[in-house]
Amino acid sequence: DMQTLRADIQAVGNPVKTVWPIIQYFEGWGWPRFPTAEELRAMSFLALIHGANGITWYTYGGRDKNHGATHTAETWRTMCRVSKEISGLQAVLLSESGETPHVTITEGPQKDSQGHPAISVLGKRYQGNLYLLCANSAKAEVKAAFTFPDAKKVMDRQEPTRALTFAKGVLTDTFPPYGVRVYTVE
Repeated sequence: DMQTLRADIQAVGNPVKTVWPIIQYFEGWGWPRFPTAEELRAMSFLALIHGANGITWYTYGGRDKNHGATHTAETWRTMCRVSKEISGLQAVLLSESGETPHVTITEGPQKDSQGHPAISVLGKRYQGNLYLLCANSAKAEVKAAFTFPDAKKVMDRQEPTRALTFAKGVLTDTFPPYGVRVYTVE
């Protein structure tokens, strides 16, 4: 949807627009289940990667067989975890866009079920570093290689102690289905 929206905005001359997607986080009203925590997180990050200026989730309440984010303590905690993670990236998200490295999918599907590249990436420059927000929109594991010819070090911002495979300017990482990664590149 964000890609369609961007094309529509470009078609009318790129007027300045603020875009806040409303991401489904409910069951009922024709939807048989809540999105999983991974799906909610991937949808939220994919929206940001593809140009969202903010995020809201629909719906908070509910009645009868229709349930919103406050339906259980766990559904509320899931939404709060995603919100807190995005909030922690506020300064990065508000910074200028940076270069996006070349990405090659080395294992797994090249495209998601909608025909879009399985891995989407947004680069942001903040305090002298490049931050990459990356998300797998495929319902399958994907292994990807990112090329950074001038990088000295790459870290996983969410899990700083996680060992990454980075050699000769190439980061190789595996994304679980709907997996999200945020890298800091020095």
